[in-house]
Amino acid sequence: MTVLSAASRSYRPLSRSEKWFRNLFQKAFEGLKEGQIHLQDGDGSVMLGTANKGKPVHLQIFDGAAYREILLEGSVGAGRSYANGLWKTSDLPRLLSLAAGHEAALKKLRSGWSLPATLGMRLISIAQRNTRRGSRKNIAAHYDLGNQFFQTFLDKHMMYSSALYAPHHSSLEEASEYKLQRLCEKLDLGSKDHLLEIGTGWGGLAIYAAQHYGCRVTTTTISPSQHRYAQERVAQSHLGDRVSVIQKDYRDLSGSFTKIVSVEMIEAVGREFIDGYFSVMNRLLTPGGRIVLQAIVIDDDEFERAARSVDFIKRYIFPGSCIPSRRRIAEAVQGSTNVQPDGVEDLTQSYVRTLAAWRSRFLGAKEQILQMGFSKEFIRLWDFYFSYCQGG
Repeated sequence: MTVLSAASRSYRPLSRSEKWFRNLFQKAFEGLKEGQIHLQDGDGSVMLGTANKGKPVHLQIFDGAAYREILLEGSVGAGRSYANGLWKTSDLPRLLSLAAGHEAALKKLRSGWSLPATLGMRLISIAQRNTRRGSRKNIAAHYDLGNQFFQTFLDKHMMYSSALYAPHHSSLEEASEYKLQRLCEKLDLGSKDHLLEIGTGWGGLAIYAAQHYGCRVTTTTISPSQHRYAQERVAQSHLGDRVSVIQKDYRDLSGSFTKIVSVEMIEAVGREFIDGYFSVMNRLLTPGGRIVLQAIVIDDDEFERAARSVDFIKRYIFPGSCIPSRRRIAEAVQGSTNVQPDGVEDLTQSYVRTLAAWRSRFLGAKEQILQMGFSKEFIRLWDFYFSYCQGG
């Protein structure tokens, strides 16, 4: 945790309208019970919250415009204003966790007068639809930031998904490898299997499965940079006879496979394409085959609202993304496949630790990332991204 000095930037006095937004902000958090926020801005400071659970989170608002952006645009405005240096905090993941617990109060305050911003975000959502062309554009916006960039915070397998921490694991490397092992065990892989992986990433799972279980693997991605990188890794591992890396949209796949795996790729499918995604897997799976899916999920009651809106992640990190719910996945499995679900494993706590490890590595590589040509604003934006996911 880094405690930021007020001397790092001066406070600007609040305008009349900014004071109005500040009062609304304080009203939203005055009933906070999970912790306390020490709010400081150009007009003074106040302690928000009634509970005394640990050290209060220090929130410094240097520019009153931050209040307006946060209240009008929610997480989109919060992330942008943080990236632009309008505010700082002593514990970003904790602050965002507290905010997530009071999202209902913030939404109530924003209802009505935030309509123009909401409509603008919905227009962005329409432009980000995951058609074949749209999917390529959306994937490139994130994954083509550069393989070297992602190497600064991912583990040696380059797994950009939740690791699985057993009680004795202390490192991301251990937890990541254990997750790969558990995925392969759940697939019940053997040397006679032909595994299809939808969403190659950087080839970590495909290589691990071929090396440790002797199966054939066909893995597909629509990211040109990931495709090249995975091909190089396969060649370096001398697995060209067992692993085939292709660059093709999942909707255009053909053939038959005894096992199918897709790790945190469903989030990039898009709301209106979820049924089709499962229909494709059903078409490609041989009778008696097995599918293993790893997914980030949202609460069932929040799915429809979230699917129709644009939050910080959709606006600045993963355009076109849509987090499914367990119920929505179950509906798609029942309506679009012939498979029978046989178990669910909750990785929530492992994901919190994974995100914390990524953020720590990312911030530790800040100077290296700046040398790649990324700006300080970009680094703050991604700091918010990791913290937003961890806090949520």
